[in-house]
Parts: sequence; C-alpha cells; structure tokens
Amino acid sequence: DRGAIERLLANLTQNAVVHGGNNGTIEIEIAGNGTFEVHDSGPGIAPEHREKIFEPFYRIRPLDRGAGLGLNLVREVVRQHGGNISVLPSHLGGVCFRVELPVATTP
Repeated sequence: DRGAIERLLANLTQNAVVHGGNNGTIEIEIAGNGTFEVHDSGPGIAPEHREKIFEPFYRIRPLDRGAGLGLNLVREVVRQHGGNISVLPSHLGGVCFRVELPVATTP
C-alpha cells in the first residue's frame, strides 16, 4: 500500500523533527533491498523505552500536541507489509528507525 508507506515515512520524519528539538540533522537512507532508515541528531531514545514507544498513547516526555499514536501506526503499517522495524542509536547522535520490508519479486 503505497499510501501507507508514504504515511509511515512522513510520520518517522515528523517524529524526528519534533523530538529532535526542531533543529539539527535528519537523514533518510534508502537501500535497494527494501530497507530504509531515518536518522536524527536529537537526544535519542534510552534502551528501556525502545519497545514501549510503539504502544498506543505511550510518551517518554509529555507534549502539548498529538495523541501518542504515530509510532504505533508506523509499527502496524510495517507489520501489515510483512516487515520489521528496529530502533537503534544513530551515527548522528540521536536515534535511527530502521524499516525492513520484503521486496516484491516479478515473475
């Protein structure tokens, strides 16, 4: 579902902007094997929060906007496409979201 993948990428990018303090660097790396990564130079995510952030309404820090559903939506889109999402430290100093999706093969 192209639209869902576009929303997934937009959501990860917006998340990097908001939680990166609205400044710094964001990189999107796309590999030909169905993998892409969104990196930011923000404060990162402590290991104890990395799985919880995908739960609906979970917040590490309260914000004045949003419902806390964005990363839950991202995870569900990845799952619906038979993929995997990982949260890793980024080479930029913040966080990296790595999304791995199966690549369609043509007969």
